[in-house]
Amino acid sequence: MSRSTLLNTDTEDLKELLSNGKSYSVPPYQHDYSWKQEHWEDLWEDLATVEANR
Repeated sequence: MSRSTLLNTDTEDLKELLSNGKSYSVPPYQHDYSWKQEHWEDLWEDLATVEANR
């Protein structure tokens, strides 16, 4: 595998990332990790801030 395919630094917005037809999954070693309500709220606030600043 060439190095350029391993280190792709192109920027994609969230809409492109989620609508590209790919499937994303959590690796087995991270399955036991779970977020509390406050962590989800922080994530959504961050996403809203990014979208508002576009």
